[in-house]
Amino acid sequence: AKGRTDYPTIRRINGNAYTQFLREAGKLVKSRRKTFSIQLYSQMLMPDDRVGRSNYIPPNFEWQWETWVREIADELEFRGAWTLRPENLRQVLETFASATNKAKKPLYFQGNMKELNYEGPHHYHFTRNELEMVQRSVDFDGFVLYETGHFTRKKGENGLEGSPELEKLLKEYKWD
Repeated sequence: AKGRTDYPTIRRINGNAYTQFLREAGKLVKSRRKTFSIQLYSQMLMPDDRVGRSNYIPPNFEWQWETWVREIADELEFRGAWTLRPENLRQVLETFASATNKAKKPLYFQGNMKELNYEGPHHYHFTRNELEMVQRSVDFDGFVLYETGHFTRKKGENGLEGSPELEKLLKEYKWD
């Protein structure tokens, strides 16, 4: 930073370093004939809407996500829907989708992990709405069920079982 401590300078330096890290990681992953996925987090574009919450991501980064979309990632995953009101979520999704569509890269929508829970009442209200949104949209290439521990549980010594209610919902939307 050559002695500078202002936010724009530090953001740029940190952003450049992180983008370089992603470039090197992408090359390594791709050298092993694998695809390289990068998450696009809602708070890169819009602060957390929930009362009393602060952003999960550090403010001293320039999030060079457009470069990641154009030059580094093979596929991208949106994350953070639960942090935004519907009108702000729409802005963020349309912004990310515009860039991924232009780059001809697939974009996946990560479901609301906060709602999924094997134990207790299963309403899956947000999950149902998100599945419908992804199916209706030309901008998304798939739906990601995140944090397996939220919708599976141990069965016996070596087994695992999924939530029957979630399975029913996924079959209803032909996501089997």
